[in-house]
Amino acid sequence: PIDIFSLKIEPFEPSMRIDTAGLLPVTLIPGDSLKIPVCFIPEEIRKIVRFGIAVNSFNLTDNIISFQGEGVAPLVESVKLDWQKERTSTDHDSIVTFVNHGNYDAFVNYLSASGDTSLLSSMAEFSLPYNLRPFIDTLRIRTKFIPAATAAYHSDYALEVTNWKQHKPITLTLDGVGTQPTITTLNVDFDTVSYRKSKESTAIVITSGGNEDLTIDTMILATGDISSFIIDPQYLGSKKMQPNMNFALPVRFAPTHLGLNTAEIFVIHDALPAFKRDTARIVLRGFAVNIDTLNYSFDMTLPTSLFACASDTIVIDLKNTGNRPLDFQSIVSSSINVTIIPVSILHFLTVSKQEQCLLISGKKEQK
Repeated sequence: PIDIFSLKIEPFEPSMRIDTAGLLPVTLIPGDSLKIPVCFIPEEIRKIVRFGIAVNSFNLTDNIISFQGEGVAPLVESVKLDWQKERTSTDHDSIVTFVNHGNYDAFVNYLSASGDTSLLSSMAEFSLPYNLRPFIDTLRIRTKFIPAATAAYHSDYALEVTNWKQHKPITLTLDGVGTQPTITTLNVDFDTVSYRKSKESTAIVITSGGNEDLTIDTMILATGDISSFIIDPQYLGSKKMQPNMNFALPVRFAPTHLGLNTAEIFVIHDALPAFKRDTARIVLRGFAVNIDTLNYSFDMTLPTSLFACASDTIVIDLKNTGNRPLDFQSIVSSSINVTIIPVSILHFLTVSKQEQCLLISGKKEQK
């Protein structure tokens, strides 16, 4: 007979639980055997091998006992696809791939969808269920992103492994941001300039906005009195503007005729969905006058007759006929047979082409 005192296993393996309670020590006579319960609870997907010996009364060391087991499970990871920034109304297709990194088949099934599924869509519902074998199969699901506006979009598609309750949830996550630039144009008013003279301006004419760079293909001085507005062609070429930027355009106004001079600049840009083109307009405006003149007209309206000792009104009409302001300060009158009642007036300033009417009472003397 031989006495078995204990089992010695090195290194220690927590997933293998050997229950020798009440079994050791034991004496075995020739031909006897001993069954020892071993519970294998793997916590990882891997193969485990351990060796041990039975400590005995004869100190025999060639009685090697082997313990072997392999932890198996399917392992399918969640997938996230981020399109980041894409222009509104553009169509973007992509395929996401699921792989079973485990060592056991995974029966993948569709559960539900949430979020912006109409704009961030997938064919998950129509691609499942699927038996995803480890290291052999790949599950390919087609996805699509069509941003409708300048906003952030998000959608989730929930999947599950139906043949492995302990498998964590699987999610197909789709993200994307719709982008589009905006453009604001501003007109330039040069006010009044003397004919044959010029005036320069470097005013802001374009402001970009939105959440994407603005592309300007070209700027064209197209209609109106284009010869009255002088622009260096280098400023009219193509350009890109980041959001919230300003573009100032140097322009010289040299009127070619008297009066109002106007012209339009056409700005061809891409501030539309799907990179479509549109035309914005910048209006250039200026007024040309003759060289400074100081003139006025004086008209007086008299009654056809005056009764003795009765008063009536004389209307005096003053008009500035020049192109500079005039400062009228007083009116001095003289008369025969009529008494003009003095009227004190405050001086007044008239601008070009402005009229001013005064009413002055008079009384005829009785002879």
